[in-house]
This record gives sequence, C-alpha cells and structure tokens, in this order.
Amino acid sequence: MEDFENLVEWFRDSYSQLKGLGVEDKKEVIGYVVIILSVFITFIVSLKIALKGTFKTETRNARKVRKAKALGHVVTGDYVKSTSSYETRSIANGKTAASYREYTYCHWYKYVVNGKEYMYYHMVVDENYKPRQTLELYYINFPTFAFKETEAVKDHGGCMVLLLPLLVMIVLVYVLKFMGVNFS
Repeated sequence: MEDFENLVEWFRDSYSQLKGLGVEDKKEVIGYVVIILSVFITFIVSLKIALKGTFKTETRNARKVRKAKALGHVVTGDYVKSTSSYETRSIANGKTAASYREYTYCHWYKYVVNGKEYMYYHMVVDENYKPRQTLELYYINFPTFAFKETEAVKDHGGCMVLLLPLLVMIVLVYVLKFMGVNFS
C-alpha cells in the first residue's frame, strides 16, 4: 500500500511540475513521452511479428529446389569414392613463417537420368566429415548441373526487431521537429 501511495505522490508532483512549465517546455516533454512510448510499442510489435516468423525469406537455392521438385527432376546419387588433396599454406607473421595443413576432401556420387550416367562431387574441408552413402540431387534443365539441397530459410527477425524501433524513433524526431518541438 505504501508503494502505491508513493507512486500516486510521484504522479502528483510530476503533474504539478508539468503544470508550471511554459508551452514550449510542455511540447518538449510531450514529444519525449511520445517518442519513448512509440519506440517501446514498436519494439513489442516487431518482437511478436519476428516470433511468428514473418521476416523469414527463402534462399535462392531453396527456390531452385522447389522448382526442381515441381518439375520432377529429383535423383538419388550413390556414393562412389572420396579423394583428398593435401595443401600446405604459409602465413607470414613478421620475419617468421608458420605453416598449417589442410585436407580438402572430394566426395564423388554417381546418378542416372534417362539411362545416362552422370557424376556429382562436392568438396569438404572438414577432416571428420563422413560421406553419406546416398545423396538426393536436383537439377532444373540439364542433368549435368545437379545440386544438393542446403539450408532453405534465412531469418531476418533479430535485425528487424532492432531496426524498426530505431527507424520509428528517427521518423518521430523529424516529425516532431517539423511540428515545432525543440529538443535540447
């Protein structure tokens, strides 16, 4: 109960201080309150929209996969072999040069389209990667140019949750300045 009385007293003091201000100062205070409330409301709304997944967009590869599936151009590649290339790269660090080794693995897959065999390979730079025995491949027009499915969705929700309130704040500051509110 004591907290409620303190809050009511704070509102009375704030109101009496606002009552004693001039017209220009009242405009400035109201401008600050409008900006703070609108940025807060925009943040909450954009957070809810982001949680629904509205800001997700499809990647180019996902659109290609969807088109290939619609055309019925889906084949299964069978694992054939793996090859590795050993590379040594030097890194110049002042007068001393350090070397590190890197293995690049190429995994080969064979697939058949209309009785004709094709080879597909993809490169991996991970030493612990184990190739799959079968791989689902897609092509649009030519079976020679097959591709595999990768991550299909990009999520821009976090960026939008931060950008929308900032943009709203900038627009409101300019609108309120245009209306005659001077921020000091």
